[in-house]
Amino acid sequence: MITMESTMKQKIKDYVKCAVGNRFTLGRHLAMGLSPLLGFIEYSITKKFPVASVGLFEAGFFSLFMTNYGLDTLNTYKKTKEHIQQHKTIDPRFKDKYSKLYCNQVGIKLAAEEAGLEHLI
Repeated sequence: MITMESTMKQKIKDYVKCAVGNRFTLGRHLAMGLSPLLGFIEYSITKKFPVASVGLFEAGFFSLFMTNYGLDTLNTYKKTKEHIQQHKTIDPRFKDKYSKLYCNQVGIKLAAEEAGLEHLI
């Protein structure tokens, strides 16, 4: 039986997989996550407002916002998984349609690797 909790866990796992696979998204998440530590260190040394950490957080946040939080990678990953389930392969026309942008290329690559079809990429 599929529960709401299990589907939510799967959605989170899929997003994390895509966020880690997409180096730009990973870097932006790390920038936001590490900025409080940088702020603590910066304040400890200078005893002034931690400008660098705020700048790092804002750069990470706004660049994630501008790239739709890496959801293009996730959406292409899901579409590719569905395509593979239906066709048992990756049609070159499908790949050509979605592989123009880096985020989409990562989504296709992740789904292909998961299905053991990385040789088609």
